[in-house]
Amino acid sequence: MILDALSLLVTKATFIGLRLFVLYLVAASLGSAEFGPIAFALTASEIVRFAADWGIDTLSLRFFSNPDHAAASLKFRSVVRIKIVSGLIALAASAGIILAFTGVSSLLTALLVAATAVTSLWLNLAINWLQARGILRPAALRMSVLGIVAGGAQVGVHLAGWGYEARFGVMVGFEVAMAALMLKLAFGDLAARSGANDPDTAATWLRASTPIALANILALSYARFDQIYIRMFFSSAILGQLALAARLTEPLLFVAASMTSTIYARASTIVWRGDGIAPLGRMVRKWIAAALVLSIGTAVVLAVAGHYGLRQFFPAYRHTPTFLWIALAALPFRCVNLCLTVFIQALGEFRRMLTINLVNFANIAVLVVLGGHAYGFIGAAIAVLIGEMLNSFIQARTLVTLLRKRTV
Repeated sequence: MILDALSLLVTKATFIGLRLFVLYLVAASLGSAEFGPIAFALTASEIVRFAADWGIDTLSLRFFSNPDHAAASLKFRSVVRIKIVSGLIALAASAGIILAFTGVSSLLTALLVAATAVTSLWLNLAINWLQARGILRPAALRMSVLGIVAGGAQVGVHLAGWGYEARFGVMVGFEVAMAALMLKLAFGDLAARSGANDPDTAATWLRASTPIALANILALSYARFDQIYIRMFFSSAILGQLALAARLTEPLLFVAASMTSTIYARASTIVWRGDGIAPLGRMVRKWIAAALVLSIGTAVVLAVAGHYGLRQFFPAYRHTPTFLWIALAALPFRCVNLCLTVFIQALGEFRRMLTINLVNFANIAVLVVLGGHAYGFIGAAIAVLIGEMLNSFIQARTLVTLLRKRTV
């Protein structure tokens, strides 16, 4: 599991790391007032991507884990047809929302940021297949090589003094190359066509994935609700400083997401095989303890590094250190919440997860509004931390109840 998780981490870190690297360079070269709308545009495209995907990623990974290779391949081909439509929706909706609500006025910038939603959709499809079939490790090496080339290209563009739109253009080009590489490997592993049709139509897929989609959209929205609130009631400069802190903690969340995605695939396999609750209970205890230890340790390291690094590289971002400390305080809770979510979903409790996320969204919305009204933008950021703590309690109690009462 650790090797699979490391392979997933290398693969996704190469893809997302390139995006973050470009954002850091843009933040360093622009003021926080200019950076704020761009960072918020990327947040908007991420939410739209989850909406356009409509939970298919999460649901498909569970089906791709089926030990029957031919049946899993049939599901993959069905998902490809759905992805074509969702990719077009993601591109159009992201560009429109970015231009209308984020403060970005350039059509080219909006289209480039919107394109990142499409590349993410297709890359995730390929990764899900390779991960579920246990063949992601060879792909990780190829992705890392391509990532090194992409990083070198960004350094060259930065040294040449190109504008941020050119940097985003080069980034999107490499993201397309990465997604194409992974899709080629995934298609190469499919079982030969048998002539059979997937009994589940697109409508069936979408109905089954609706609770997952709503839960995912709510989860991403409440995690970003402080940015939405600050975009509405405070200046773009404050938004840019908060967004930079959020992006600095994202690499740690990607590590956690890589682990939990692997855990989800393995836990789903246990469910498929009918191994019982006991193995699942052992996984829960082991991986939640690991998430706590790793997240607390890395949060402390990043807090020390950020204290000195922000002064050196982002001296104009005056409030970012405070935002960073708040985000790091929330990190252990977010990592544990990721673990709890995948175990609940592996048990097939997607509707229950939707209910939990509805409660969490309501909690954080109220807390952010109250905190922002009483203590300004710092109060809004702290409110998200409190919401994540409540989320941990709610999900932990739910999972314990399921493990005690249910049979896989």
